[in-house]
Amino acid sequence: MRFRVSSGILMLLHVITPRLEAFDIPQWAPGKWWDLNTSWTADLNGEIPAELNFTESNCRYSVSGTEKAAIQPDRSGSRDVHVLTYRGLLYGDGIVHIQGPFPLNLSVRIKDSEVSGEVRMDAETFDLLSWSRSFEGIIEGLQGNDWEDIGTISIDLTMTWNPGRKLVRFPFEVGDTWMDASTVSRSGEYRLFVDLFSMLEDIQVFDESMLLSRSALAEAIEQVNGVEAVRIGHAHQSLPETVWYASEAGWIVRFRSSGTDPSGVFFLGNWDFDVEDFGDDPATPEPTRTPVPPTVTPTRPPPTSAPPTPTGTVPTPTATYTLPPWIPPTQTPTAGPPTQTPPPPADRPSIRIQSNREIYHAGDHLLLTTTITNPISGIFVMEYIIFELDNAFWFWPDWTDEINGKFRIIPGQTTFPDEIIMEFDWPEIGIGIENMIFWALLTAPGGFEIVGQYDFCHFAYE
Repeated sequence: MRFRVSSGILMLLHVITPRLEAFDIPQWAPGKWWDLNTSWTADLNGEIPAELNFTESNCRYSVSGTEKAAIQPDRSGSRDVHVLTYRGLLYGDGIVHIQGPFPLNLSVRIKDSEVSGEVRMDAETFDLLSWSRSFEGIIEGLQGNDWEDIGTISIDLTMTWNPGRKLVRFPFEVGDTWMDASTVSRSGEYRLFVDLFSMLEDIQVFDESMLLSRSALAEAIEQVNGVEAVRIGHAHQSLPETVWYASEAGWIVRFRSSGTDPSGVFFLGNWDFDVEDFGDDPATPEPTRTPVPPTVTPTRPPPTSAPPTPTGTVPTPTATYTLPPWIPPTQTPTAGPPTQTPPPPADRPSIRIQSNREIYHAGDHLLLTTTITNPISGIFVMEYIIFELDNAFWFWPDWTDEINGKFRIIPGQTTFPDEIIMEFDWPEIGIGIENMIFWALLTAPGGFEIVGQYDFCHFAYE
């Protein structure tokens, strides 16, 4: 038996069936703008390898106009291209790998710098054609307890897609799929200068390409940053991406990527951004830094507080040492009248350690500091501070009986004055302690050869 569906039933089905919203190509006019916060990583694989994390804050992207451009370099014809320009603030952190006989993974951060660039979009299809950025910033490294300027970094990067990237294929509806395949090229140069023992330079010019093919699916409608957006997944085995397109904003309002491909001398990865605001007013505000400066966890041991305040007994070490080989066999000093501190030598590095008093009583404030002076070229050393009492030894910065110290990079013609090693108020402990000795010395990394002039100080508690 055959059934015939009446036209009335067809009309009813059309009314009760949910209709999908079709998203058409947006209309851009000069002056339209979007404010983006962006983060990305860069792997530098040249003479000075580095893994760096960057944040671009309050970058305003604005449509500056439409130009004619060739369809492809090897084909005739032209197309209209929307040109977006942007500028904002950039800062970052990461690890720089110093090569040599004593390799060092140096924690660094990049001071606030201005970043600028340009984006080009096909005005007919809204395919992404190119994205460039340029900046130069100052690198800081951890020197003792402080961050000090140690170099500069600049990156000029242009990424192009041929054919253009179909992050969104217009028109589309939720549930639509398409292929997003193109050859992406990274070209430009980066310059990395680090001044440690001497000036280290790494200048790399790169022009690298790779074919990326992704399948895209318009998955669902979500609320993103206060607007309704379509989530679009771009599937790839190692470099998946997700974009959120909002017709109200006329552009992508969120982008998330994961994974990196560290091939070649330069690679940009883990690229994310969020649109914080958008509009049609062509006025462009001055960039304003809103994020808190990055917190960097150094690879070297962080500075620690002084040993526990005495509580009535003299600490008893868990082991007794003979004099360590790098402590010169000098006669043990005895408490006496203070002597005038000689000036640091002019021909070699030195470390001086000093306390604010030589005899302490309950309630007195103890301040133990060091001063490192390097009148020659930059050096890389181990710094040891050692507490000696009755032929037993405790090692800074953790004040345990295990041999320990800190790596230090001491630039040439530099002094690090009054670095605090220990500070507290003496309690009433009921006994006297004589001949508390603190040694300070610098050694070559990987051995116990003393570098420059060492020092010691001593004091007592009555």
